[in-house]
Amino acid sequence: MASHANENLDYDISELVRTDLREKLLPPIVAEILSSPPFVKISGVANVRDISRTRTAVNIRQGKLVVDVGVKTIFDLRKPSEREKYPGPEIPRAETVWLAYAKTPQKTDMKAFAKDDGGVSAFVDMYDDALKVLQPTFRAVFTHVRDQPNKPFLFHCTAGKDRTGVLAALILQLVGVPRDHITHDYLLSRVGTEPVRQSLSSSLQAGVNDRGSNPTHFSPGMLAFMSVKGTTITTFVESIESRFKEGIVGYLKTDLGFTEEDIEKMRVNLAPSH
Repeated sequence: MASHANENLDYDISELVRTDLREKLLPPIVAEILSSPPFVKISGVANVRDISRTRTAVNIRQGKLVVDVGVKTIFDLRKPSEREKYPGPEIPRAETVWLAYAKTPQKTDMKAFAKDDGGVSAFVDMYDDALKVLQPTFRAVFTHVRDQPNKPFLFHCTAGKDRTGVLAALILQLVGVPRDHITHDYLLSRVGTEPVRQSLSSSLQAGVNDRGSNPTHFSPGMLAFMSVKGTTITTFVESIESRFKEGIVGYLKTDLGFTEEDIEKMRVNLAPSH
């Protein structure tokens, strides 16, 4: 389905978000998409958007955080080395929450991402690991949802694709968003990161020590690692639904320690305003 307001621009967003990272997207198309919901246009910041189907302006996922976006609480999902390299700013009237990882993240293996499934299984393993690594922060986010319904919050990592993608998927699952909408939200990062595509590629390469790659030649594993595939988040969502008796509710109870009453309050607080 084409999604564009300018009759002079012809594109199908469902196809665009699946474009190979090596292919540059047309600037006018990118500009139009990034200036429309769910994207939030802020100068100097990439991939900022409200996650769909929840209370307006409550949950915003993004890459590097550099400006005041009017939120009250900011959850930083990055690891210490990332925070040291790119310190978060002091934003007036906003509290930044960073909690120590529950465990050391598993090492990124580019050979796993080079498998015949396009790296999907490697991504799901990485996302499953994020559920454990970021458990303290995820618990804090859902506690905020339960207790602070009138205080907009933001969560971010580096690219706004993987760690934020996991958290966004959990929140969207909780409010009953259809799987195809969760997938579409995840895929939007392909367009959202386009303005910083080259610098993001370099930082991702450095982050996984992929020494065999350079900005113009990616190893098969690195190329898969930087991709945005719908099957990745779909498979992850399915894994939550199959591993926990009650799906996302089971995860919130079993791993994060919330009660049925807590979870119902979260759903009410995340529901769109009427």
